[in-house]
Amino acid sequence: MSDYTDDYDIIKECLYGDKEVFSQLVDKYKDAVFNFIFRMTGNYQEAEDVTMEAFIQAYKKFKDFKFGYKFKNWIFTIAANISRDKLRRKKIVRMISLSRFSGKDEEDKVHGEIPDTARGPEEILSDNESAARVRKIINILSPKYKEIFLLRYIENFSYEEISRITGMPMGTVENRLFRAKNILLKNRAVFEKE
Repeated sequence: MSDYTDDYDIIKECLYGDKEVFSQLVDKYKDAVFNFIFRMTGNYQEAEDVTMEAFIQAYKKFKDFKFGYKFKNWIFTIAANISRDKLRRKKIVRMISLSRFSGKDEEDKVHGEIPDTARGPEEILSDNESAARVRKIINILSPKYKEIFLLRYIENFSYEEISRITGMPMGTVENRLFRAKNILLKNRAVFEKE
């Protein structure tokens, strides 16, 4: 049975009155939502608060959930909207911990990475230096490009899913991704000289 079907089963149970099973959805998606929000805001406490607020809103609005829409997309939509509102209010333009960025297609992905403590200190230091370099590069993106870029290349959402999460037309999503990649590629050479 796929996660998609399992999520629907949990949602149906919740709608039929078994609110305790909602915790299974929280357990399943809280880390992904937290990581996404942390990358957007760069603030651990804010990411925790937004994550909790997103799940509280989802719980309160559960009856509004539309079957045919993935729960993961729905919770990311809620979290992204909350985060966007907070970013607008605070004008936060800080960013994430990433490991690498390169040129085209499959190599055109940015991957979030939590250091493996079993590795040696030299490897961890090298990864941290690479992550710091990538953060500098990505930080030049405005929030409107960062959000789309993170959803695509960190969270691996499809263009259609990003369109649903952000409420933007598909063409806008494609355009912002194209522009974000161009901005990053143009500025990459400057950061590589450092």
